[in-house]
Amino acid sequence: MEIIDGAGRFYIDETSDRVRLAEDIWTARRPKAPSLKEQALEALAHILNNSSTQLGADTIRRALEQLPDNE
Repeated sequence: MEIIDGAGRFYIDETSDRVRLAEDIWTARRPKAPSLKEQALEALAHILNNSSTQLGADTIRRALEQLPDNE
């Protein structure tokens, strides 16, 4: 399957292994979508920057920041 020679070169013998390695690299390099918490904080910031009223916004922001980053 995988062979590393003395010069540090990496070889893969089988096509399926090459495809899987390429997919793994592609997946690792893809940017991750923002979590729901991050999206909510961004939406709140947008509302605060574009609204004259900030009633309760600071409380909402603090509550969102305390939520765990699960997604």
